[in-house]
Amino acid sequence: TEVNIPDSVEFLGSNAFGRCKSLKSVKLPKDLNEIKVNCFADCNELCEVTGINNPVIIRSFAFLRCYNLKEFDFSKVISIERNAFERTGLEEIKGSANLKYIGAEAFMSCHYLKKVDLSECARLNEIPERCFKHCFTNNECNEAMVLMLPSKALTFNKQCFSGTVLEHLTIYPGSRLLKFSLSGAEIQTLEFLLAKDTAAIIVAPDTYSIHGDIVKDTSWNIICLHKSAKMGDVVHVRMGRKSGRVVPNLVSILILILCGGGLSFIGCACIALTSNIIMLI
Repeated sequence: TEVNIPDSVEFLGSNAFGRCKSLKSVKLPKDLNEIKVNCFADCNELCEVTGINNPVIIRSFAFLRCYNLKEFDFSKVISIERNAFERTGLEEIKGSANLKYIGAEAFMSCHYLKKVDLSECARLNEIPERCFKHCFTNNECNEAMVLMLPSKALTFNKQCFSGTVLEHLTIYPGSRLLKFSLSGAEIQTLEFLLAKDTAAIIVAPDTYSIHGDIVKDTSWNIICLHKSAKMGDVVHVRMGRKSGRVVPNLVSILILILCGGGLSFIGCACIALTSNIIMLI
């Protein structure tokens, strides 16, 4: 079914087309500036949305479970609220300078999402919790999702990439990695750009024991070293605990050292979690 909504329509209410199982294509009226809550939720066959000509706000759950929606024009979108595109078939997202807000779980479980380009979204200040959780999981080629973020400090919220394989993630000076922000993410290259007075960063993943198995989980300790730091210095790190018990096993501590204006991985130090001292090597 195709629906061409006339331009005389200025408003679409919540659930206006919700659960229209046979709806495949819709042309929106040219003056529409808001897509309401659940407006197209559970339109499982919807594969085409056109006609967005003005700055538009996409409300919560607007396209929830639109499994066949593989592409969407985000060039006029200024705000995407929570769960707006959860479980859709999107393969690529390209935000524009208009986009200034993304809500929690906005793109969660978009299993076919291969590329996210937010590089032009200079007004975006955070990656919300579980925003890209379990994305690009239907991947038979063992590829990683390409992620391009704005070149600025961002706040990374809880489990924003959990269950997703990322090709590369750059963290800019001033960024905030909140508790559990990178938990569950598989990042092939993690790059920290350093402020002028920082010589190195140590990234220490907490390691907990769950049912006797050692797993890397929950959160990351981020330690910035002043530019005066040198080889042989001792760094004290508070390691993770669960139920008040320290796991007496080894954990790898990645040491990233400033190199030629960027960062390069130079080594790995193993320590017992009963200790809290790391030697620079």
